[in-house]
Amino acid sequence: MECKNLQANDWFTDYIGFTSHATLRDGSFKVPFDVRALTGKITGTLTGNTKGQVLALSVKGANLNLSGFRPVNQDVKDLILQMEFTANTKGNSTKMFLSNMNGKLIAEADQGQIINRWFASLPKML
Repeated sequence: MECKNLQANDWFTDYIGFTSHATLRDGSFKVPFDVRALTGKITGTLTGNTKGQVLALSVKGANLNLSGFRPVNQDVKDLILQMEFTANTKGNSTKMFLSNMNGKLIAEADQGQIINRWFASLPKML
């Protein structure tokens, strides 16, 4: 499956562009994606294996200008966010996937680091 340069204007941002090229082979899948929004870029990859019921997600955001995010743009001016999120998990149900998830979240705004956290499960992180 391949998606290239899908564009949408939505109520919460001025512009969203999406590109992906997904593959599925022998129970393993890989979905890389590239999203252009908030005058920045979000790239990532979702991989998994249905035989071992394993999922991995890696997402990076660069130069995301939060003042372009309509629900908060009255309160946020000139805030640029850099972020990275990686997660690995295993299980055969949504509950098991969430409770077994582990990874790292890093977010930096205006050159000042605001979050740098390893997490052992997504519910605990939230």
